[in-house]
Amino acid sequence: MPGWAFLLIGLLLTACASTPPAPQGVPELALPSQWHVRGDDAQRPLDAILVLHTDGDALRAVLLDPLGVPLARQRLGAHGWEADGLLPPNPQGRELFAALLFALTPDDQLGERYGEADWRIDEPQRELLQRGVVRWQVRYSEQGAMEIEIAPERRRYRIEPLGPPESTP
Repeated sequence: MPGWAFLLIGLLLTACASTPPAPQGVPELALPSQWHVRGDDAQRPLDAILVLHTDGDALRAVLLDPLGVPLARQRLGAHGWEADGLLPPNPQGRELFAALLFALTPDDQLGERYGEADWRIDEPQRELLQRGVVRWQVRYSEQGAMEIEIAPERRRYRIEPLGPPESTP
């Protein structure tokens, strides 16, 4: 097999391994919803608005800067997460969308939506694990706010609802 074929296979395997888990179907949520997101990434601190809304049978997630310029857009449909629009790929945005959707999924829907994944609830937090290692850790606080830590980069986000307070799962 030519050397380029091994390189291509390696890139494909890497891309598959980094794809965040997607639920089986869209959880039943009160949509549309808007969230204020602050990230503590030292290289590029984040202060943004995240909007979740339905688009037919799919869920659309959009991350906007304070001026309304899209930073990331994804759709969760029958085939998992897909790019939405002409924005360049944003794997951190996709991971944030997936982690937030996991955080918002009501407890009684976790088994149905994430049945194949290894997850656990230990109030007031929940975790999703991959290969025995925590990928997402969600800590809930007052008025529907939460903190999400995404491993292995250990990126942390403080997420607060905009508008009426959301109930936590």
